[in-house]
Amino acid sequence: MSEFPKGIFVKEPHQKAPDFVKGKILIKVDDAVAYLQGLPSDKEWINLDIKVSKTGKWYCAINEFKPEQAEHIEERKLPQQPYKTQDDGEDDLPF
Repeated sequence: MSEFPKGIFVKEPHQKAPDFVKGKILIKVDDAVAYLQGLPSDKEWINLDIKVSKTGKWYCAINEFKPEQAEHIEERKLPQQPYKTQDDGEDDLPF
């Protein structure tokens, strides 16, 4: 489930906006500051995704993606085959 940041809103661009305008972000300062100050002190960044609901309403949600830890990634790798050397007697050369 998505968490929604308090005091931060997204709206689609108005009909006469140029093509390079993709949307609007509105920040209600008092609410946004209070929300951000309430985050854990070790939280250095907050990443927001701009989304569109099934009804067509634009909104932002906190992106909670966390990459897998390196130790878990190593476990998923396939074992590598050892390199063949000339001493193994299996040459692919025709001469």
